[in-house]
Amino acid sequence: MNAYRDPARLLRVMAHPIRLEILDIIRRSDECVCHLSAALGKPQPYVSQQLAILRNAGLITDRKEGNLVFYGLAGGPAALQVTEILGAIVDGAADQEAAHRSVAGCTCPRCEPGGACCPKNATIGIEASLARLAPRQDRAAGRLASRIQPPEGSSPADMATNQ
Repeated sequence: MNAYRDPARLLRVMAHPIRLEILDIIRRSDECVCHLSAALGKPQPYVSQQLAILRNAGLITDRKEGNLVFYGLAGGPAALQVTEILGAIVDGAADQEAAHRSVAGCTCPRCEPGGACCPKNATIGIEASLARLAPRQDRAAGRLASRIQPPEGSSPADMATNQ
């Protein structure tokens, strides 16, 4: 029964469509998170979570180049099995050549010469967060203003002497 434990773990980790797609992309070439996010059309935190699962399973490794972290298949028999499985189910024997594939909207240095990871996405994310918070801040400011407004017919000086 123990002989099936490791293969079952490998198949369980691979039994997720996004993780399969990540593995398919990085078996061709090492990629950064922002490239994977753009290629998958998924938010960066979600992609990072899937990468953590794959890394904990020992299927991928990461390496840092400056501020960028690139992910690729780990060495060893599991990575070879992943490559064989993906080759068989995704593209047969065709297109086994390792190559980076540019993705529209990706700003990584490999897709956009002189580009940097995630600056557009980060700015959009910050702006979207601020836009969502603005109505809350306006409501909170209105509630605060109503609490400190002097009652009608009294002056701010009257309020100061009452305290």
